[in-house]
Amino acid sequence: TACITAAMVGALVRSGMRCRAGASVQGALQQSNSRSALSMLPRNVRTASNFCISGASREGRAIYLDSQATTPLDPRVLDAMMPYMTGMYGNPHSKTHAYGWETNEAVEKARDQVASLVGAEGKEIIFTSGATESNNMAIKGVANFYYATKNHIITTQTEHKCVLDSCRYLQQQGFDVTFLPVKQDGLVDVDELAAAMRPDTGLVSVMYVNNEIGVIQPIEQIGKLCKKRKVFFHVDAAQAVGKIAVDVNKLGIDLMSISAHKLYGPKGIGALYVRRRPRVRLEPIFSGGGQERGLRSGTLPAPLAVGFGAACAVAQTEMERDAAHVERLMKRLVDGINANIPHATINGSMESRYAGNLNVSFAYVEGESLLMALKDIAVSSGSACTSASLEPSYVLRALGVDEEMAHTSIRFGIGRFSTEAEVDYAIEVCIKHVDRLREMSPLWEMVQVCSAPTAAPLHTRRAPPVLASPCARAGTNALSVRSASEGVNAGASRRTREGARACMHSRRSSSTWSNICREAVAGSHGCSVLLRRLHRCSCISGKSPFFGNFTFSRCLPSRDRCLFHF
Repeated sequence: TACITAAMVGALVRSGMRCRAGASVQGALQQSNSRSALSMLPRNVRTASNFCISGASREGRAIYLDSQATTPLDPRVLDAMMPYMTGMYGNPHSKTHAYGWETNEAVEKARDQVASLVGAEGKEIIFTSGATESNNMAIKGVANFYYATKNHIITTQTEHKCVLDSCRYLQQQGFDVTFLPVKQDGLVDVDELAAAMRPDTGLVSVMYVNNEIGVIQPIEQIGKLCKKRKVFFHVDAAQAVGKIAVDVNKLGIDLMSISAHKLYGPKGIGALYVRRRPRVRLEPIFSGGGQERGLRSGTLPAPLAVGFGAACAVAQTEMERDAAHVERLMKRLVDGINANIPHATINGSMESRYAGNLNVSFAYVEGESLLMALKDIAVSSGSACTSASLEPSYVLRALGVDEEMAHTSIRFGIGRFSTEAEVDYAIEVCIKHVDRLREMSPLWEMVQVCSAPTAAPLHTRRAPPVLASPCARAGTNALSVRSASEGVNAGASRRTREGARACMHSRRSSSTWSNICREAVAGSHGCSVLLRRLHRCSCISGKSPFFGNFTFSRCLPSRDRCLFHF
C-alpha cells in the first residue's frame, strides 16, 4: 500500500495545498495562488451590489474552520491504527492466546499515553465511546452512588447539552440541581459557586473550555474550593485536552471527560479520568462483562484505542508549536475582521479563552443567510450537537446576548492544519457577504446615517456602540441611540419632541428616511422598542413616552417613500 508520511502531509497542509484523489501538487499550488489573489481585489469589486452567491464557490472542497466540532485525523495516528485494523485483530480481553495478548498490550500502552497527557496514572483512565458517555457516566455514576448522603449537584448554564440533560434527568429522579449563571464574559463567579454549595452537595460539574465561545473557566480555583468543601469535581475537558496544558492533580480534578476526535484522533472513542487516591466511587450506567474496572462493560475497539493514544502522544509533543500556530492565525483573523467589518462583537472573555475558538456576532445580518452564503467555508453557528435547532444559542443567551444578536453569531475554529491562506480567504468572503447582506437590511441603512464612516473596533460582547445624530432640518437636539433591546436614557426637551414630530410628518428623500426612523426609534427615557423584519418589507413599531404608539414601514425598493402612523 502507498503511504504518505506525516511530514509530507503536514508540509502540504501548512503550505495551503489540498491534495485530493487524482490531484497533483501543481494543481494544489494553483488553488492556493488563486485563493491568495482574492485578497488583491479592490473592495468595491468584492462587494458589488449585483453579486450573487449562485456558483460563487471555490473549486474543490470547502475550507475547514470548524475545529470545535471535530478535527481531521492526524496521518501519524492513522499509521499507528492501521496494523490493528488488518492483521492484529485480536480481542484485547482474550487472555488465552497471542492475538489477545498483543492487542491488550497495545491498548494498555494507549491508556498510559492518554494518562501521561493529563498527568494521571494509567489505571485511572476508563475508555468510553466519547465525551458524551463520559459525562453521563461521571454525573449519573457519582450521583447514584452517593445519593443517600449527597443529593445536590451544581453545574453551569453554559455546559454541553449532554451535561445539562443528565442533570435534568437526575432532577426527575429526585436530585436537587443548581444551574449556576455565568457572568457576561462567560466565566463562572467562584464566590457565587461557593455560596451555592451546601452540606449535601456531592458534585460540581464545569466545562474547562466552552465549545461555543472558547472561554477557559477558572478550574484551578474551583478545584481548590471543591477540595476544601469535600465535594467531587467533574470537568468536561473535551475542548481542552491536547490543546492546552492539563494536569488533573494540580487542578484538583476528580473526574474528567475526554474525546479523541477533538484532538486529531479517531471518532467513536473517549475516556473518563476517575481519581483513585482519594478514591471516587461510581455506579455503572449499564451492565455487562465487567471490563474497564467494572465501570464500563463491553469489548474495547482496539484500533480506536491505539489511535486515541497516538493522538495524545502527538499532542503532548507538539502542543507548544500548535498553540503558537493557532494564536498567530487567530490574531490574523481578528485583525482582518476588525479592520473591515464594523459592528462585530466577540462573545466571551478575551483574556481567558482558547485562541482557536472565535465566536463573533455580526450586527444587522441574519445568521442563517450568512451561513448559507459562506458555503465554501465550513463554519458553524454554535455547537454541532444543537446545530439542527432553530433556537438561538442557549450559551449566548446565558451571557445576556439578545436574541437577534445571538442569531447572527458565527463560530470560527482554527486548528493544527489551518493555514494563512485559508484564514485570508475566510476574511475576504466574510467581508463580501456581510456587506452584501447589510445592504439588504433597512436597519443597517439607519446605522450608516447615524454612525461615523470608519469601522468600529471589534470589541468584547455587548450591544453595538452608542450612536448619536440630530435631525438637523427640524432643529432637534441630538438623541443618544443604543441598540433597540437596551433602550435609551437621555434627556429630551420640548423642542426636541416638536422637532422630531415635524421631521417625522415630512416626506424626505432616500437619504433622509433613516434620520426620521432613527428619531422615532430613539425611545427616550428607557422605553423599549420592538424591531420586526418582514419578507420584502420592513416594519418598525414601538411605544414612546413622547410619540405614543408608532409604526414605520417601508417596502422595497421604494426607499423614497416612508409612512408613520401614530
